[in-house]
Amino acid sequence: MSIMNELTETIGEQAAIKLGQCLGGARVYIPRVIGKDHLITLAVGQELASKIAVRFKGQTINLPAKNEFKTLRNRMVRQEYEKVKPRSGASRGDLIAIKYGLSRRQVFNITKNK
Repeated sequence: MSIMNELTETIGEQAAIKLGQCLGGARVYIPRVIGKDHLITLAVGQELASKIAVRFKGQTINLPAKNEFKTLRNRMVRQEYEKVKPRSGASRGDLIAIKYGLSRRQVFNITKNK
């Protein structure tokens, strides 16, 4: 199983994307007990960092390149774009842009390139 699959299985796709945006491409040692000042804790929070520590304790992992996390994010944006319903005053693109920290234009570009 790839590191990407293990991460998404351990902390979920949303958190994996956030981790990738912060640390994609980095080589990171995962201690048995992860502290509040560890890079992973700073990226995804203590609770999710602890889940990563349980899964990878004592290992040094090579996080996938940011581009791989971007591919995952784009796939999720496309899937969600089809499912989300516009709300009063907000389009589907607006809602997804807010959720993923993107501009509306980026959401449009991602969804038009299916």
